[in-house]
Amino acid sequence: MVKLLDFENVLNFRDLGGYHTAKKARVKFGQVYRAGSLAHLTASEQADLVALGIQAVMDFRDYSETEVYPDNLPEGLTYYNLRVYPFRRHLWQNLGPLTYLKIRAWKLTYQEKVYLQMVFDPHAQKAYRKFFQILLKTQAPLIFHCTAGKDRTGLAAFYLLSVLGIQEEEVNQDYLLTNLVYAAYNDQDLTQLLSQGTTASLAQRLNQDYHLALENLQVVRQVCQMKYGTVVNFVTQVLGVSLQDIEALKGWLLENDKYTN
Repeated sequence: MVKLLDFENVLNFRDLGGYHTAKKARVKFGQVYRAGSLAHLTASEQADLVALGIQAVMDFRDYSETEVYPDNLPEGLTYYNLRVYPFRRHLWQNLGPLTYLKIRAWKLTYQEKVYLQMVFDPHAQKAYRKFFQILLKTQAPLIFHCTAGKDRTGLAAFYLLSVLGIQEEEVNQDYLLTNLVYAAYNDQDLTQLLSQGTTASLAQRLNQDYHLALENLQVVRQVCQMKYGTVVNFVTQVLGVSLQDIEALKGWLLENDKYTN
């Protein structure tokens, strides 16, 4: 069950808990949250963050964003600015000439190219490498976010859910849910869809309405598989997350789902 948090001044704020592995474990609720900007939190919303037990905040925005709209956080939280942008090199340099020549025939969209840059540019990799280091160091309730909680945040969630072994359909669902949140649904329609639809029906609805958005992740998967075999191999070999680290993340974030047969 997807859990959206009711913060009037935070876009796309939700708990990453509830997604399932093939072995019927699920991500714990109340540990990892993803969101848009936290720049406009009220005093009441700051108190709500404290009540959630949030210990750390990871912000993927760059200086041009954080200088104008810095996070307005309660005292006591550890703040990390992990800038994904700007990219340091051209896409062909980041992918290497052989891979770049192979994918030219795919006729990638601008957004798909940006996603590949977020994966393969050294500056972006540094941010996501630090993301995993902070997860492992903190192992307590935390938030990661960008401005809209969509692309930079969506890629971080994709990496994390992938190494936890979450089923691909549910990883896709988490990514596509952002588009549903921003679509022209009113709050009542959104609440009804999320509370009454099964995982399968929700995923089907998202795929029908937002198929093109999913291609961003599919391109990332395909190129990771082309160069490294799997997304998890990319995370271990490039982002420096060891198999022991992955087991530590699973120990922290996964639990048996007593409601799953």
